[in-house]
Amino acid sequence: MDDLPEEYYVETVEQLRSIADELRMRIGSLLLSGPMTATQVAKSLGMAPSKIHYHLTELERVGLVKVAYTRQRGNLVERYYIPVARNIKVSQSLVSSSLDEVISASEEMVRQGAEDFIQAARRAIALPEGSAVTDISNMILWITPEQYTEVYKAIYAILRPYEVPHGTEGEREVSLRLHVYEERLLNPASDPKTGETPGAKPPDHSHSLPAGALYLTREDLEQAVAEGKRLDISAVELLAFDSAITPELAERALGSVRVNGILRASPDVKAVIQRKGGKPTPKHRK
Repeated sequence: MDDLPEEYYVETVEQLRSIADELRMRIGSLLLSGPMTATQVAKSLGMAPSKIHYHLTELERVGLVKVAYTRQRGNLVERYYIPVARNIKVSQSLVSSSLDEVISASEEMVRQGAEDFIQAARRAIALPEGSAVTDISNMILWITPEQYTEVYKAIYAILRPYEVPHGTEGEREVSLRLHVYEERLLNPASDPKTGETPGAKPPDHSHSLPAGALYLTREDLEQAVAEGKRLDISAVELLAFDSAITPELAERALGSVRVNGILRASPDVKAVIQRKGGKPTPKHRK
């Protein structure tokens, strides 16, 4: 697997729709650990071999996985699959030639990801604190395209060792999604070349954090204070604050806070949140 290409750019909408499927993404990620048959993949994912065989066949058909080798076992020929590359990306030529279809596939990917996260977050609420990995965050960066490329490479270098299972105690499969876009592209009145908006106001010092479930550390709040920001928070399912956060820090770092779900914080921090508009709705754990 060391000779596996780092990147592969999808060139067709059919390929794009294939990687938009959550299960096929999981299959591709699992194959990074080494060649596997449909039966082996099915066992790892706890699914029926026939279902995995269908998806592997489709991924092979569109050119996103390939057969590394075959092995005769009795009257059967086992096919061992590998992905075509470690990273699957969308080519600019595909975006330019099939924009509407690319947007449609992207919308499906984002929608499915949001539904999966909300379902997982709801189930995580009923578990002991810290026993499940669920997180959502939003950051605004000021960065050049060249700097972003370097940041992306650094992030990928950190995450790469965790792309394959290691059999470590407590290890579990986690889905991580990264959506990156320029804020200027959301403003139709901005200049398409410079991104500047005539008469636009400078950015204020608030930072909105809408979330299904959100966990904030002391460092998160200290960073907001250092940058002169106040965090405006709206959490639907769960809002949790690290026990190291003091009420004084919460007072300085938080703007408006809305919680329609479970609130986890010290009594003093909860009092600050209540004053800032947070009205947690009691929920019974199932």
